[in-house]
Amino acid sequence: MILSLYRSWIALWGQFCLVREDKNLGEEDVFQCLPSSLKPITKARDIAESYPPSKGNYLKVSDHLKSRFGRKDFLIDVYIRDFLAIVNNISAIKLTDLYNKLGSFLRALETLNETTSNFAAILYPVVESCLSVEVLKAWDRHRLNKEVPEDIALEKEKVLANLMTLLSTRRRIVF
Repeated sequence: MILSLYRSWIALWGQFCLVREDKNLGEEDVFQCLPSSLKPITKARDIAESYPPSKGNYLKVSDHLKSRFGRKDFLIDVYIRDFLAIVNNISAIKLTDLYNKLGSFLRALETLNETTSNFAAILYPVVESCLSVEVLKAWDRHRLNKEVPEDIALEKEKVLANLMTLLSTRRRIVF
């Protein structure tokens, strides 16, 4: 339940930022859009509706929602749990889907200003453990041909980038 709440918050906030940044709308107008953009019967909507719509309250409700649902640490947890759910169910996932989900996960972290280097040391072995023997052999050949450095912790980001390149190549072959 909590994860779905944060997922809906991520989607909402992306849409709401477009309205919020519209220079033609005043704070009162933007505030009027907020409750209607939130799903009914949710904590976020309850919070938004608990403030009377006024210019001064718009910033208060916005800050309240961000502090409650826009916390970077919680959002990172949501993204990591989603990714781990995918790799834990690896028997049901195709290589192309793994590539797409991993790319999506990395882009989600980038939106939070998190670099791949912060997570590469953890992600690389997790992703590698999901690969079939055939793909692992291709990965070994790819590493030898590209002269990818050994798996030193500082080089994990480069290794992960090269693994994504290999998966991209393999993905095209599968299509």
